[in-house]
Amino acid sequence: MSSRAHLSQQFGNALSACATFKKTALAAVLAASVAVVAFPANATIITGGGNCGTGALSTTGTTTSQLIIGCVATGSLEVNASSAGNGLTTGTAGYTGGSIGLVSGYFTGSNGSVLVNGNGTAGSATLNISRAVEVGFSGGSGSLTVQNGGTAQVTTSGSEITIANSNSTGTATVDGANSLLSSGARLYVGSFSNAVGTLTVSNGGKVQSTVAPGGFSDGAIVIGAGSNASGTVTRHRREFDAFHKRDHCG
Repeated sequence: MSSRAHLSQQFGNALSACATFKKTALAAVLAASVAVVAFPANATIITGGGNCGTGALSTTGTTTSQLIIGCVATGSLEVNASSAGNGLTTGTAGYTGGSIGLVSGYFTGSNGSVLVNGNGTAGSATLNISRAVEVGFSGGSGSLTVQNGGTAQVTTSGSEITIANSNSTGTATVDGANSLLSSGARLYVGSFSNAVGTLTVSNGGKVQSTVAPGGFSDGAIVIGAGSNASGTVTRHRREFDAFHKRDHCG
């Protein structure tokens, strides 16, 4: 498989003619990551070390800051609607001041985990993110699990999800009927140099990427994009309908 193989091409989904993708420059991503470190007061940090600071979501589960889970430390975020859940059924990362809204596992030595666990009903547990999602970033290790009808979605068209960025390890799992992981643009599995990304979709779970207007995304799912980057995508039980592409061309 080509290092920039598109699942949309692999399974015969034609790219929309209404958008020509313009990839965000690596320099811009790195600049955004510097901002996260340099201005920790602008981020809600769930378990942090070093100069990251610490913090937590309120019981309402809403923040307008960048949301960082595991910053030079181990951290976790749980949105859980099950009977044994923590009472937080909707989380909102509403940061709009930059390109990155949520990071799970930021910087070397970090380990971040995000769980969105429903009660079997679609959208029973929901995590909304206004800007891009990074699962494993700048040397960190991150995971994102959506299960039992939970939803994790980027709500802004043109903002993407990356499972493992440069020198990082990222894992995403979407398991169970009505479970959904939705990107506002492309979805990357292993992006930039030395990234190791894994996406597993099972038991009726679904993943969406988005065609965004104005040339911001062609809606592709990209595997292993970058020098020495690797991406693995597994779909169980022949779920050929697991991958969908939303067309926002109007």
